[in-house]
Amino acid sequence: MTQQIKVVFDATHFPKALENLSNAQKQALFRLIEDLAQPIPPARYHYEQVHGNPDWRSVRLDNSSGYRVIFYEDDGYRVLCYVAPHDDAYRWARRVKPQFNDYSEFVVAGLLLREGLEQPTTEVETVPEVDLARYPFAAYDLTELVKLGAPPEEVKTLKALERDELEARLTELRQDERITEPAYERLYLLLSGEPIDKLLPPAQVDRTVEEAFKEAIRRGTLWQPQDWEELENYLQYPWERWLVFLNSTQRDAAQRSFSGPARVTGGPGTGKTIVALHRAKALLARYPNEKILLTTFTRSLANELKRRAEILLVRVPSRLAIQHLDEFVQEQLNSFLPEVRIIYNTDELKSKIKFAQICAQSQRLALSPEFVWQEWEQVVDAWGIHTEQDYLNFERVGRGRALDPNTRQALWPIFVEIRTRLLNALLMTPNQACYELARRFRAKPPFRCVLVDEAQDFGPAQMHLLGSLSPGDQPDNLFFCVDAAQRIYARSVPWKEYGIDVRGRSVRLRINYRNTLEIQQESERVLPEQHQIELARLMDDPEAVKEAIKAGWRPIPCLRNPDHPPVLRRCKSRTDEAEQLLKWVRCCRMDGINYHHIAIVGRTREIVDELVPPLLQQLGLTPCPIGEGRSASEYEINIGTAHAIKGLEFRAIAIVAIAIVAADLFPLRTQELSDPDTREEFLRRERNLLYTAMTRPRERLYISWVGEAPFLAGASR
Repeated sequence: MTQQIKVVFDATHFPKALENLSNAQKQALFRLIEDLAQPIPPARYHYEQVHGNPDWRSVRLDNSSGYRVIFYEDDGYRVLCYVAPHDDAYRWARRVKPQFNDYSEFVVAGLLLREGLEQPTTEVETVPEVDLARYPFAAYDLTELVKLGAPPEEVKTLKALERDELEARLTELRQDERITEPAYERLYLLLSGEPIDKLLPPAQVDRTVEEAFKEAIRRGTLWQPQDWEELENYLQYPWERWLVFLNSTQRDAAQRSFSGPARVTGGPGTGKTIVALHRAKALLARYPNEKILLTTFTRSLANELKRRAEILLVRVPSRLAIQHLDEFVQEQLNSFLPEVRIIYNTDELKSKIKFAQICAQSQRLALSPEFVWQEWEQVVDAWGIHTEQDYLNFERVGRGRALDPNTRQALWPIFVEIRTRLLNALLMTPNQACYELARRFRAKPPFRCVLVDEAQDFGPAQMHLLGSLSPGDQPDNLFFCVDAAQRIYARSVPWKEYGIDVRGRSVRLRINYRNTLEIQQESERVLPEQHQIELARLMDDPEAVKEAIKAGWRPIPCLRNPDHPPVLRRCKSRTDEAEQLLKWVRCCRMDGINYHHIAIVGRTREIVDELVPPLLQQLGLTPCPIGEGRSASEYEINIGTAHAIKGLEFRAIAIVAIAIVAADLFPLRTQELSDPDTREEFLRRERNLLYTAMTRPRERLYISWVGEAPFLAGASR
């Protein structure tokens, strides 16, 4: 903004207050903000000091509603912090005070000296003998906890709580806006074992008020609109906090200039997709005449990226391409080789090249056809191996079973025959298409920057292609968003094998904004912690490994919903499962969750189609297929597979028939389950898929099955 007064916004309290305004009030707020940018606001706003707390100023929102806007002003800044009906607004303002803390964060804190409360003593306490493993905060002084951001009136309680109670209490304080997000993160890291010396504020820096405001904006506790259009866009979508309120780590990852390929890691709900979108916005400004690609693995997530980009950017420029990678590959290959067809379906591909016939003609092998196919698919085709010698020398990254040179020599003619038949039929595998395009783009990359969401699901061919789409010797060329725990397609492979080096350019996001504490805890039971540590190792990121081993791999949850924990229901039959699902959906609707904010997913579309029709008929709804790029209407409910929901989120999600991994219920995968060479990898993917689906809901999670649920051992409630 170019006016003399800079209008900024408190990131903790203002967004929630804004959600309660009508559209007319939001329009009035926009006009008010324009006028607050003037040194002296017009008289019609009744600008005044708040009686009982001179730190605050107040103005009238409009002439009819009686709402007041509470703000703080100093040195050419006005910080909007709260908006509510007159009495509520003044009551709030008399209860709290604005200040910059020792971290140069802007905070709205409870008054230290309130009735019945005392300011913590600055004297060192004598800590009684207690079990510190059971009472983690008992080891710290009251003043230390207050410095980290704990409310003074809460510190004695926090010191007396056991670990599980303490975790829940911290989440409640954050959800109730009694601590800021940075303070919550520091306290949670302390609970997770981070040394307090690393978390306490740095040595005091004598900052001017102007410098303090700029630092608070940089840290994300204050937000300053870039222009009036950005402000107007945010007021139109106040519930989409990600539009403007990034935390300091997210903002740094989105805006920093990296000297080469960079990576953002983090658990579900930590904002990786949001960072990718904001980084695309930043790169569009940094490279105004260059093309940028934002891509991902699935069509459904690509459609969601387009939707959110339209909200964030208002007008998406043509030089920003947003596509899922298969679509990009198909388009580009058609332009170079229009006569060649890519075959994505494995069964169709095997039929086209008569794979069973090829195996039958081989007399020297004691390996199953399924193993031979996976050796072709996951080694030879995936890594683009073209000579027998290269195959003999290859370390077979990601494959568990060793093969001696004689067996490899016996396999090689089969792979040559597969490749020959594909070539003669003018067919390509998706991997072959990626390598062909990479060869063509290497000399002249089509994009200045490439951003990749859900990068953990891309294999070597796709990563090879992505590396060719932007100049390898330029800053900001590649940017990856990764969560190894949600990897459900490609095998785990150290990134150094892809020729992509992100060492020193990796940022980890910690706070889970989507899931409640209860949903996150239930999801985490599906994946053993040691499993996550091994995944971190395979990411070839020493910092990720260090964090996974020291503090665990879990993100920090910031929401609670103890009244509605996840429902795990073992059903007597498919009919019973359908009836129980109907009851749960009705319960969600009675609690104010509209049908179009509910999703029902299963491992396959067939099982969903078996369970859902009775529900649709009784509720008078129609299905909205997940992944088609449209939002459900009022009388629709979202229906799809666990794969289709990847990268998306809904208020409530039901995952049905999770026992489907049993061989008798999943005939298409019988060979993978029965073959010892493929069973463990298949079950690992299924476990990750269930975990991914369980982390999609914001408020309610429901899981049902008949028989035994292999990944929820002992669950029956």
